[in-house]
Amino acid sequence: LLNAGLLAVWLSDQLVEGLTSGAAVHVLASQLQTMTGVKNVPHTSEMFGIVRFLICFVRNIRTLQLHTFLCTVICILSLLISKLIIDPIVKPWTKTKFPMEFLLVIFSISLCYFANETPLDLHLQIVGDVDAGMRAPFLPDFNKTGLIIFSAFSIAIVSFVIHIALAKLIAKEYKYQINVNQEWLALGTMHIVASFFGCFAGGSSLSRTVTSARLGTKSQLTTLVVVLILVIIAYGAAPLFKYLPKTILSCIVVVAMKELYLKICWSRVLFQESTVDFFIFLVTFTAVVLINVNIGLAIGVVFALLTVVLRSQWAESIGHYRAAMEISGIKVFRFDAPLYFANAELFLSSMH
Repeated sequence: LLNAGLLAVWLSDQLVEGLTSGAAVHVLASQLQTMTGVKNVPHTSEMFGIVRFLICFVRNIRTLQLHTFLCTVICILSLLISKLIIDPIVKPWTKTKFPMEFLLVIFSISLCYFANETPLDLHLQIVGDVDAGMRAPFLPDFNKTGLIIFSAFSIAIVSFVIHIALAKLIAKEYKYQINVNQEWLALGTMHIVASFFGCFAGGSSLSRTVTSARLGTKSQLTTLVVVLILVIIAYGAAPLFKYLPKTILSCIVVVAMKELYLKICWSRVLFQESTVDFFIFLVTFTAVVLINVNIGLAIGVVFALLTVVLRSQWAESIGHYRAAMEISGIKVFRFDAPLYFANAELFLSSMH
């Protein structure tokens, strides 16, 4: 109703790439403990969590579990072989990608189940018991609205920005347009319905979104399939995943985001194209990685807006255009910026 989707205009491609690449680093760090078995490492969600995590990870690297690390290496190699070798081979005959992820899940569950409490048991971290069923709907307590209204507003803004950032990332890669107001409506409807079931505040998952895109999904019908499977699991099939190693899940998530990690390396190309856009990416990425996603996002948006103000105050001179020539007796004045209070004096001084 308020056409608030216009806010997404301020999310430039460079800011989105910096945000998603920085968030991908957080995801990688959060999965390292499961992939290596290193103990006594903190979470990365708090401020400067990545720095503390890396310090503790290096200090406790001697606690690395060899069998867990070996399982990680085998799983990652299998996934990369599937993505880089097998998929291109089978692509001419079928649109369906080779289901390496599904095979790894089935094989690892079977291996851990039959090897449990035997000499072949690798003692990998497993998912364990999964609670079955779902809470009955209930009316939320509106008496606490005043206590949580500001926190809820902050969560809503961050959730929306991250959601739109991921949507823009996927839309740019697959060359289609998104309706930002429709995304607002979808998020709002989801949170209203979820509030009657005691759910946490929802939003887009970087790992799940990228994994779904890499698996070749084309529409929201895939979500219906996922929901159906989750309902089946919640009401009876949950014990089947008890022996699923967490290492396998971590490897699937990390490999699915390999393109986001490569974008970090490719950012040097952006420096040659546009210095300002490169620094928008760099500032956003650095702030997200070193501080956290929420504050890093705010810093990235403020810095991007600051570059807009600075660029609008200085017009390009003739020295920036090699083909430009001055004609005797004629002066052409061009001001490459919108005229407003911040650059009005510069406009007059440049003309004089």
